Amino acid sequence: MIGAAKNFASTAPVVSYNLFISPKPSITATNNEGSVTSAAVTAAASGGSEPYTYAWLKLSGDSEISISSTTSNVVTFSASGVNEDVFSAIYQCTSEDALTNKLTETVAVGFLFTGGI
Repeated sequence: MIGAAKNFASTAPVVSYNLFISPKPSITATNNEGSVTSAAVTAAASGGSEPYTYAWLKLSGDSEISISSTTSNVVTFSASGVNEDVFSAIYQCTSEDALTNKLTETVAVGFLFTGGI
C-alpha cells in the first residue's frame, strides 16, 4: 500500500541503568578541637553503556563541608570543627552513561563534633 503506516516492534533490548551511593554518610567525630574529619563515599553506576561520568553538586548546606572532587565516583566529604559543632549539607550526584542517559541521587552529609581528648 502506498502511504500506509507500518508499525515495527523494536528488537533492541531494554537496558536497566542504576546509580547507588554508599554509604550514606552521617559522621560523629570525637576529636581534638579544630581537627578535620572526613568520610569516603562511592557512587556506583551499573547497567546502561560504559563508560560512566559523574558530577557532584552541593545543593545546600554549611560551607564548612567540602568535597574532594566534583567529577569522581569516589569522593571524600570533609569538615573541620570543634566541640558541639554540627554541620550538614545536601549533595547531588549525576551519572551519565555513554548513550547520555542520566541518573541523579542525592545524599545528606552530616558531621557532629563531640569533645576531644
